[in-house]
Amino acid sequence: MRHSLLLFVLLTAAASAQTPGSCEPGRAMGILDASDVQATFPTTGVLFYGPSGEHEYYVPQATGASPVYAASLWIGGTVEGTFRVAGATYGQGTPGNETFEFWPGPLDDGATLPDPTDCSAYDRVWVVSRRDLDAYEAGASPTADLADWPVGLGAPAVDASGAPLLATPRDRTLDPGAGERPVVYGPQVAFW
Repeated sequence: MRHSLLLFVLLTAAASAQTPGSCEPGRAMGILDASDVQATFPTTGVLFYGPSGEHEYYVPQATGASPVYAASLWIGGTVEGTFRVAGATYGQGTPGNETFEFWPGPLDDGATLPDPTDCSAYDRVWVVSRRDLDAYEAGASPTADLADWPVGLGAPAVDASGAPLLATPRDRTLDPGAGERPVVYGPQVAFW
């Protein structure tokens, strides 16, 4: 019997814990729909749990069958010898009683948000597929997510020679016309 497993690997450097300020939790959703799998994920760290409270990880897509009700990101590490963990649970929670610890956007020095009152500028999920890249190479216009691929936020990308692009400055996006391309692992990749 052959078993398939969709494995999410998250590599992270040690960082101070995030203080969300008064930002609203993320609301953006992304959908990966490749290899006969459809998976929905919001920017809150909860995975495969749609806005209506339904499980949304379908394998095979056409059946609407979901082997996973919900899942979430959990990250742990040490900062100056102190172990820190952030995680999300299945529910979305209510204001003041959130069940997740992730907000969209980068952190500045000291683990502070660029604007602690508004994280909405980063509440987005970018999804690019090999099909998007092939269509662009064949002369089509780049998709919005391809054109806006957020290199400055750390989205993996390479230059025309295949060398990795550095993630500076923060507002830097991909330049497809110069031969820059996102790194697409498998048939599709998402960044948030």
